[in-house]
Formats: sequence, structure tokens, C-alpha cells
Amino acid sequence: NHQIDDWLKAIQDVRTEFDQNPEGLFEASRYFDSKEDKPVLPNFPDFKPTQEQWDQYKTVKDLRIPILQDDILSHCVNLMMRDGKKEVARRNLAKALYLTKLTLKLDPIRVFKKTLISLAPLVTTTTFKDGTAKSVLLPIPLPEKKRRRIAFLWLLDGARKRPSRDFGIRLGEEIIAAYGGKSTGYQRRAEMHKVAIANRAYVKVK
Repeated sequence: NHQIDDWLKAIQDVRTEFDQNPEGLFEASRYFDSKEDKPVLPNFPDFKPTQEQWDQYKTVKDLRIPILQDDILSHCVNLMMRDGKKEVARRNLAKALYLTKLTLKLDPIRVFKKTLISLAPLVTTTTFKDGTAKSVLLPIPLPEKKRRRIAFLWLLDGARKRPSRDFGIRLGEEIIAAYGGKSTGYQRRAEMHKVAIANRAYVKVK
């Protein structure tokens, strides 16, 4: 099979070149100007860009790669963070989303947000005194941010009970399970709603 032969030859060529260059083939310094930290074109002798390619390069050569900013992801990263290690929390969440992408073949951020919405409880209960010595449980609605917080904390609890040694993988598995409706967080959500419904008589309609 010619394709297999070409593939094996390519591997051998890379191995030979790596042996000749112990420092590594793909040094970042090859592609960046150390003074201005701007990307420069690799030295490919046989490559001749077209005028259209040059024009496109000129429009983007001074641009930085933007960092994805998302309020929900930032909130979840802060909930995951321990001992001020925010970068560790960010990597674990990124790994979980990447695993979600590979498994479900869907946009992982949309899957994650949809999972939080479906898992988040609508109401909770708080202790309330009705003017006598008796204390009752009063159902109260939850604001969106607190609903999302509770849902994500349930995902974290479920992830901690999974067997993998890598927490990012455990979290990814829990997100996938919750997306399919199989997370233990749904039981906790149902129980919270059950308690609120049982005490609905104490809600006063104005």
C-alpha cells in the first residue's frame, strides 16, 4: 500500500531530523520575533504567496489572538478554583469541554450551558417564622446566577465520585452524563422541588 509506505517514510524523516536537532523541531522562537513578539513567516524556499495572501496577511499581522470571554465559564472557573490556582481550574474546565466535544460531536459550550439550565433547581426553601414559636419552610424562587451555581456545584460533586485520576476528565464525563439526563444532580433537584411543593401552603399571595 503506497499510502502506508509514504506514512512510514514521513515518520522516519521526522525522526531523522529530530535526531539531528536535539533541541526540537518546533521551537516557538522560530516563528516569533523576540523583540516585538509578532509572528513572522517561516522560511519555506518553495513557498511563494499570492498577492491575495499577502493582502490578507497584512490585515491580520498586527492582531493578537483574542481570549474567549464568557461570563458563565468565568463564574464556573471561579467556583472550581482552589488555593488561588485559577489557571489549574481553567485547564480542567477546558479539558472537560474538549472531552465533551470529542464524545458528543456538538458545540461543548452550548452543551455545557444547556446542561446547567436543565439541572438547575427553580426554587429552594428557607426557614421562616410565622409570628408564633413555630418555624416553617418557605419556598422561594432562585435567581438565575444562584441556580447556575447550585447546578455546577452538583456537577463538581458528581465528578469527584468518578474513578479517573484526572479531574478534568471526571468533570467531562459528568457533563456528558448530565446532558443525557443521568447525573445524580437530577435526584437532588427533584428532592429540592419536592420539599418546596410540600410547603407551598406557606406562600402568601399579595
